[in-house]
Amino acid sequence: MTTPTEDERALRALIAATEAAWNASDSVGFAATMTEDVDFVSMLGERYHGQEIVERGHRHILDTIYKASRVRYTIEVLRFLKPDVALVMMLQHMRSHLPPEVVASTARQRQMSPDMHDSEARATLVCVKRNGAWKIAAIHNTNVAGVAAVRK
Repeated sequence: MTTPTEDERALRALIAATEAAWNASDSVGFAATMTEDVDFVSMLGERYHGQEIVERGHRHILDTIYKASRVRYTIEVLRFLKPDVALVMMLQHMRSHLPPEVVASTARQRQMSPDMHDSEARATLVCVKRNGAWKIAAIHNTNVAGVAAVRK
């Protein structure tokens, strides 16, 4: 069994910092894990370009629909495409006031519940090493749909 490399540990720390920022409702810290020119695709398929717009958007959702939410990121794939480029795929478990069926809905703000609910998403990240530090250069989120029961 091989031991994690310094770069792998740094990438895992980057993901942990991203998770910690979300859980602290820290949109500035969340966006700081990303490059200035990050490309971000939300679960609704909306595309955002740039760290500033990602920070502003997350400030809004962390103050409203995802207020008091908690996430847990589990890395499923961590693969180096080049020495300074890595692919990270992770499962995102979220506990929020949004029922799972509305997490990926444009009507989600109107469907908040006083109760906390669990939902899952997967994210694919491209991370780059610039000036010796790893940052997230691209993120694409996808809601994990519930498994439908099959009738025989």
